[in-house]
Amino acid sequence: MELLNTIELVLNNPETAWMGYAAGTLMLFALVVVSITGFMVKTAKNLKELLKIIGSKKLSPDYTKQIKNETNISPLLTEIRHNMLADRVCILQYHNGIHSIANNSLLKVSMTHERLGLNTTSIMNQVQNWPANYLGTINHKLFNRESVYYPDFKVMGECPELRGLYEQLSSFNTKSIYFFPVVDARGKIFGMGSIQYTDKEHDVSDEWLRWANGMFTSIGTLLAGLELVYNENISN
Repeated sequence: MELLNTIELVLNNPETAWMGYAAGTLMLFALVVVSITGFMVKTAKNLKELLKIIGSKKLSPDYTKQIKNETNISPLLTEIRHNMLADRVCILQYHNGIHSIANNSLLKVSMTHERLGLNTTSIMNQVQNWPANYLGTINHKLFNRESVYYPDFKVMGECPELRGLYEQLSSFNTKSIYFFPVVDARGKIFGMGSIQYTDKEHDVSDEWLRWANGMFTSIGTLLAGLELVYNENISN
C-alpha cells in the first residue's frame, strides 16, 4: 500500500512525474526483452530438435533414383544440342490431363524439358496441354518407332492435317525440326524428343540422326523411372 501511495505522489508531482513514467517505460521494455528472449530460446530449442529429426531421416532408394535420373537428363540434352548445333532441344510427353475421365494417356502432350542455344527463346510455357491429335500424322510415325524430319520446315505446312501445328511452330521462328520417339524399356512410347533450328534451315546427316536417336533412347530409359511419365502429374 505504501508503495502505491509513493508511486501516486511521484506521478502527481509535475517535477517528479517524468521519473515515474521513465521508470515504468524501462520496466515494460525489460519485460518485453525477457519475453522475446524466452521465445527465441524456446524456438531455437525446437528448431534444434527438428533439425535433429530431419537429419536422422534418409531418402527412399526410389526417390533418390528419381533425383539421379532427372539430374542425368539435362547433360544429355545439352550434349545433343551442342553436337547437333541446334537452337533448341526438348522433350515432350503424352498425358491425359488431370481432369480427363478417359483412361487414355495419349490425349494431350506437354513439353517437360528444354535446352536452349544463345539468343533462343524458351517455348516451354506455350507448349503445355496441347491436344495430342495436334501432331496428326507425326503421332502415327512415332508410334511405329519412326523418326520424323522436316529439314525444310515449310514442307510441314503443305500437309492439311498439320496446318495448325505448322502455324504454331512458325510463331516460334522454326526453320527446321526433327522428331524422335521416346520409349520406355518395354518399347512403349510415352513421348518424343525434338531438335529445332530457328536461325536457319539445317539438313542433318544420317549419321548424326542415328546418333541423336540413340541419345533419345537413353533419355527414355531415364525418364521412364520418373513420376513425370505418369499421366496425372501434368495438370489440365
